[in-house]
Amino acid sequence: MASTGQVITKASVVNDFIATVMNTSRMDPSGSIHYYNVPVINVRMWDNGTVIGWTGAYLSARLSELGTNTYAYPTTSNLPGSGASGLTINASLIVNMCKAFANATTRLRPAVWGLYYTQYFNGQYTQTGVPSDNANIPFFSGTVLLTYGQAHLNNNYLQSVGFVSSEPSTNATISAANINNFYTNLAAAVTALRGSIGTVDLRVCHSSCHNNCHGSRGRR
Repeated sequence: MASTGQVITKASVVNDFIATVMNTSRMDPSGSIHYYNVPVINVRMWDNGTVIGWTGAYLSARLSELGTNTYAYPTTSNLPGSGASGLTINASLIVNMCKAFANATTRLRPAVWGLYYTQYFNGQYTQTGVPSDNANIPFFSGTVLLTYGQAHLNNNYLQSVGFVSSEPSTNATISAANINNFYTNLAAAVTALRGSIGTVDLRVCHSSCHNNCHGSRGRR
């Protein structure tokens, strides 16, 4: 991070932003799902006198809603110009660059996933997704592997961060403390935004489900 008396360069601006706002633990937290790592559900059920199993039978989240866990990172080319060339890199250019890349990370959102199912008496259903060997269970509904966590969603879920505390003023000199606080507060603003716009419902229902299927996208 910048310190008093240090010359703030384009490289230091980019590197400090990445380290504070786009570090690995923030962008790809343990247990988060994306298009390429959706958990599969192993189905085991009683069907008309036979225990049937399907290994990895169903995905537990809708792929259409998911993106990857990769993000574009800024480089010094995103801060064109320099004092030596007569082009001033003003505060607004730094702020706009940081916000643009921070906004892209808002597609990492709270989500819920699993497989909807509806269970009937033995012999009245096929492949409902119920993990059961019991032939004498009554009608009931639920979700297999109901999981609340975080998911990397597609670009339809991007949000925009508004004004951030300690945001450098356009024509003001940027101090070390000012730019450090801006990065820290920008990271906090993104985290708050991710958590304030609702949990996205990624649960799926396979084609042989009965009357408990729906496909809510959650609150947007």
